Amino acid sequence: MKKRIIIINIIRILLLTSYLFMMAFYIVKSLENGQDSLSSSTSVAKGVAKIDEVITGKTVKVDDNFRHLIRKYIGHYGYFVLFGIISILLYLSLPKLKHYIRIIINYSIGFIFAFMTEFLFQLNAKDRNPSFLDVMIDFGGFVTLSSFIVLFYYIKRDSINYKKDQLQFIK
Repeated sequence: MKKRIIIINIIRILLLTSYLFMMAFYIVKSLENGQDSLSSSTSVAKGVAKIDEVITGKTVKVDDNFRHLIRKYIGHYGYFVLFGIISILLYLSLPKLKHYIRIIINYSIGFIFAFMTEFLFQLNAKDRNPSFLDVMIDFGGFVTLSSFIVLFYYIKRDSINYKKDQLQFIK
């Protein structure tokens, strides 16, 4: 039993470390000026285009439209999908909080963080404009897989409770 508690605490520490690292990374990326952000988007877009070319054999033109799609769906949506996964796993692992409180805290922090990265950090970055659409893309990514994890968590928890009830009924 003691070994299990140690493993759970190590997992919590790893989740918390990942959570804080992801927040710090995205804050730093949000504070980039417009030119540096464009350069990062261009590099990622070129990488995606090369991967697509290897897979499909077709050349992809890296223009403003392609770069915009990459920025929105990898830079915003994709990052927040990963952040949402780490976040919900962290909050579900916390003891002594009711399940619905953990979930409310998780989604609230996801929205607040998406809002802050756009309207607090980017507002102060040169040549960057905050966008509520980006907040919604970020939060959409955050909610996507974390909602599946919550659904799986409740289905699994309910099936375990159902089996316990059946065993008690048989006795």
